[in-house]
Amino acid sequence: MTKALKLDPAGCHEVLVNSGARVIIDMDDLRLKGLWFSIFDDNPNNISAAIMSRLTDTTQKKGRGITKGISVRKKIKKIQNRKLDITIHPRRNRIVGENAAEFKTEASAILKQHEPMQYARWKKNPTDRKKMLWLAMKQKFNLQENVEIKKVVFQQLNRQYRSLRHKLHDHYAKNKDDEKILEQPPDGITEVSDRNKRNRDKLKMAHTCGTKSIAQYCYEERDLETGQEPTRTSTWMKTRFSNKKKDWIDDASREAYEDIMKLQNEGGVDTEGPVSEDEAFIKVLGPEKPSRLRGCGDGLKPPSKRGESINQELSKENEELRKQADADRECLKRGLERS
Repeated sequence: MTKALKLDPAGCHEVLVNSGARVIIDMDDLRLKGLWFSIFDDNPNNISAAIMSRLTDTTQKKGRGITKGISVRKKIKKIQNRKLDITIHPRRNRIVGENAAEFKTEASAILKQHEPMQYARWKKNPTDRKKMLWLAMKQKFNLQENVEIKKVVFQQLNRQYRSLRHKLHDHYAKNKDDEKILEQPPDGITEVSDRNKRNRDKLKMAHTCGTKSIAQYCYEERDLETGQEPTRTSTWMKTRFSNKKKDWIDDASREAYEDIMKLQNEGGVDTEGPVSEDEAFIKVLGPEKPSRLRGCGDGLKPPSKRGESINQELSKENEELRKQADADRECLKRGLERS
């Protein structure tokens, strides 16, 4: 293909263009700009015409290009190349605050650049690969070598990994017909698909947060003076009521909110007056799951039965100690009065 001109794919070449001028063409630069194939022709005039046509063509869009995390670099540059600080919600164990979006962006960029997508689950990723991703994130963010912090970071990488695999799946499915897709099912995909379908069918109530976590929403809505975050009831309403439509996103969410408010204000037929917020949620939505509090997203967990038992024992011991201290104080007071 290049026999007549003997072009060196790694070198620079002087080419005569139609105007009679001579220009130096860097082959590496052409390859990076997508012009590589334009210069492979035995006829010098054709080469000149092809190069000038491609260099002057303004109709072809450049495209988005490879994700490089440029927005994160710019933000780091603005603060004199210091690493970005992150805030981890103390109770929800989610990354929130000013740099939460940048953290997600960088996590996605690093996964796209360095992480192979062949693992069906994040937990199947080798330990050394996870360590490499951790070190890559530490280059841009202030992350302490702490077990709990690593856990939160890897949880976020897990979410980004699942999201990227889902996008790849959509692209794959869009560009192949159904018959070809069905001919190449991954191992165990049928069981996973059936389980996910059953779980999706059980979902009766959604929220309006989109990609923003409920933890981030609560952090943004907190009282800046006291640090107090919205209540569970308030969070339930604001994350399930569409401001655009001026209506609840589904009837189930609206009915649950009304029942929860009624129990807190008036109580129910089986209660002696109003009940606490947590009790109202349990009565309306059922017992809490061990892994999360309803309406609060990831991170917050209900107290375990063992924890409740320990707290009750500690409260009982504290009460006994308090009574004993009161009795000792009273005894000492009487002794002083006699003397």
